[in-house]
Amino acid sequence: MKLFTLNNEIENQAILEVDTKKRVLEEVVAEWTDNNKSTWQPWIDEAMKLLCNRKRY
Repeated sequence: MKLFTLNNEIENQAILEVDTKKRVLEEVVAEWTDNNKSTWQPWIDEAMKLLCNRKRY
């Protein structure tokens, strides 16, 4: 998928929260997804388009 990207800043923030602040990974991920729908929704939309196109063949 061309739209799927996570940069080092995003990854480092999550690692900091889990490793340094001892937060639960699932909570960090849930918080990120709640606050970043405009980032991940296009990934889902593209994946669904690809999946639907594959089923036609």
